[in-house]
Amino acid sequence: MKKIYIAGNNDHYANWILPLGFTITYTVEEADLVMFTGGSDVTPMYYGHNKEPYTSINTERDIEEFDIFSQASALNKKCIGICRGAQFLCVAAGGKLIQDMHHPSVHTIKVINNDKEINVTSSHHQMMYPFNLPDSDYLTIGYTEPMSGIYNFNGDFTKKIPYDSEIIYFNKIDALGIQSHPEWQFERNNIVDDNSIKYFQNLLTDFLNNENIFSQKNVEATKAVSFSNKITV
Repeated sequence: MKKIYIAGNNDHYANWILPLGFTITYTVEEADLVMFTGGSDVTPMYYGHNKEPYTSINTERDIEEFDIFSQASALNKKCIGICRGAQFLCVAAGGKLIQDMHHPSVHTIKVINNDKEINVTSSHHQMMYPFNLPDSDYLTIGYTEPMSGIYNFNGDFTKKIPYDSEIIYFNKIDALGIQSHPEWQFERNNIVDDNSIKYFQNLLTDFLNNENIFSQKNVEATKAVSFSNKITV
């Protein structure tokens, strides 16, 4: 049976993962998967930006979670992030964040690994910005066309982005960032259809096994295709 370590010990975030044969462990060393969860914003100094007025930080948490990430990285553990956790992993990979934007709580996203749309729930005013990274350092799996009227990028409200990042694989650190909340969908399947949960569970299984879109061959092949051709800016 596989084991998951959850930074901060908020087991609720793993409710959709446990049915896949996982148990919770309280040490990084025992974990097959290390999870970073939602909450306060990542301190902007970690990605070289100034703190904007709507950014609410918890520096003690940042210090603790970067220590956990360092342990996981040294042990070659796979990492997954949900909401703030996805943003945290984006920063850990060398990416940046949009510090303020607006997003609907229920919406659809496009996913490239099975060429369809899925419903998601979300609650975030910040967003992953991996676009400063080399194309070889990340793979966009899920996205939407820009949905916010504003994108605050280090005080610049005129920043143009190609798409809203929803699911990103940071292959250099072997980490999967999911901006939405599968744990909400798992407990509130009356809001979104069950196919969305199955999608995320299958995606995680592929991630753990380095299969399908996460195989080295497929990651390289997908990166070779210009992603900008898949969206309308």
